[in-house]
Amino acid sequence: MKILHRIKIFPLAVYTAITFLFPLLSIAAPWSEQDAFCLDRVILSGSYSNYSNQKTYNNCMDNADALIAAHKKSSQKFMREWEAGRIEQDRKWKEENLARKNSQLAEERREERENKREIEKYDDLFSEFE
Repeated sequence: MKILHRIKIFPLAVYTAITFLFPLLSIAAPWSEQDAFCLDRVILSGSYSNYSNQKTYNNCMDNADALIAAHKKSSQKFMREWEAGRIEQDRKWKEENLARKNSQLAEERREERENKREIEKYDDLFSEFE
């Protein structure tokens, strides 16, 4: 009777284990991504020693999923901050461009007025001879 009860519970235990473990497995990065990520870390470590490079690679491969998740989180945070900064920078550039255009228009108008005054001055000067 006990054996029969254990046989009936075993599929339930397997099903429960798979149900809880499958989401964890889907979070894990594939081996190729882990390898590429850890190779990048080794290259960026700047060490010339094969031994230290191998130790860095092994440590990275042991914690690859956590390191990749932390890297994704930090890069997403960086992208959000960069995007917010870019929006602010675009706004400042638009304001500066508008101010520059306004000052250029004001300068052009001033030059036009000076040219008109010069023309009127010479017209008045030569009108005496007519």
